[in-house]
Amino acid sequence: MGLTDYIEKHFGGIEDGLTLKEAGFPHLQVVRINDKPFQGLTTFMTLGASRKDLYMPNDRFCKQEFVFSTYTNENDFEDVASVLLIFAEMVIQSKNAVLRGEVIGPGESFIKGGTCNCFYSTSPIFFGDDLVYHGFDIPVIFTWLIPLLEEEASEVRKIGWGQFEDILVYIPVKVSHHSGQSEPPDKWRTYNG
Repeated sequence: MGLTDYIEKHFGGIEDGLTLKEAGFPHLQVVRINDKPFQGLTTFMTLGASRKDLYMPNDRFCKQEFVFSTYTNENDFEDVASVLLIFAEMVIQSKNAVLRGEVIGPGESFIKGGTCNCFYSTSPIFFGDDLVYHGFDIPVIFTWLIPLLEEEASEVRKIGWGQFEDILVYIPVKVSHHSGQSEPPDKWRTYNG
């Protein structure tokens, strides 16, 4: 089974894809999968980032594709694709894999007018456990990027990724499809102090 077939089997049917003309890696694109993992959500995923091997601790290597899910409208595709393409290019150029529990940022807001400027990386658990493609000599790991506000990213760094993922199990984070702004429930705000 090829990588695209694996993605469609585990993540859903690919609707379309987009690449940037000025991208430094011509085989890198972002694909869109509608209504996954839930009705009304759109999942965006890089396709082609896995052409490059990335270094991991303990002299290990992997390949990665990056996953991002949000409520969107048709007009958001280019904005989200642009962010994912730039992010993937940054990772490829660094030659280092993004590890589970890593907080990336702060940087610029991901969506025009939004306030989320950090990513948290984890496993895309809503699509299934241990999604790793073994069709190449080195495994392809699918890394789910969760947008965070800068204050939330600081809190995650402080409490650690294990405790943060325990919180995520019980407190869902909603992302506004109009602003890209994270809207955590009051319990998260209370937890943050």
